Amino acid sequence: MASPFSRTILLPRLLARRAIPTPPGTRPLTSTPTRSYDHQILISKTPPPEPADSDPNDIEEKDWEGDDFTSSGHSELLRHREARSYARLAMYEMPLLSKLSKPFRPPSRSEVLRFRYTTYLGETHPAEKKVVVEFAPRDLADLTGAQRGKLIKLVGARFDPGSGIVKISCEMFELQAQNKRYLSDLVDRLILEAKDESDDFGDIPFDFRHYTAKLKRPKARFPKAWRMNEERMARIKEERAAFAKLFERGGITV
Repeated sequence: MASPFSRTILLPRLLARRAIPTPPGTRPLTSTPTRSYDHQILISKTPPPEPADSDPNDIEEKDWEGDDFTSSGHSELLRHREARSYARLAMYEMPLLSKLSKPFRPPSRSEVLRFRYTTYLGETHPAEKKVVVEFAPRDLADLTGAQRGKLIKLVGARFDPGSGIVKISCEMFELQAQNKRYLSDLVDRLILEAKDESDDFGDIPFDFRHYTAKLKRPKARFPKAWRMNEERMARIKEERAAFAKLFERGGITV
């Protein structure tokens, strides 16, 4: 039988050999380090929540708690930013445009086409793509008198006999450059047709009914009954005096 002293020596050895139970779900303690992938991977068995039916274009805005500008304040700040952006352009970039300036040179006799554009100062407008070309047939030095007459007959109502100018417009393309190119090619084709001597349109008379109808159109005139004369002026003064007396008596309240 072992002595009490020997029992006290053997008891720690027995406890060291005996496996200490560990609670479920925990890693047993060991003296050697383990890698991170030795740990158990926790995977949630709960399905992810379904996305809510919301408009993706909606912007979630927090409630105003007095820590931000109001709508009118943001509008005023936006106006200040726009004004400062134009001030920076005028200060730093517009002086550089002087390098691109060119002296004015009047058009020569060969430059007879005058193009007119429409702009709305940066604003988008359907009419900004419209381009108008004007020229006078008398300025076309390479055409004879008969050819100029044929050209006038070809353009029809686009010719103004009063000023002697042909005016043609185009807005069927998206860009101004495209409409200008179309008008330039159209004028070239008209000149080529006018120079064609196979048919000089001599049997076709000039038709200026569009111009004569505009001259015969009655103009708006000021009615004679509205004209101011001495009798009408005296009647107006009497009506004003009667109204002033009625107002002083208290018959009219404003």
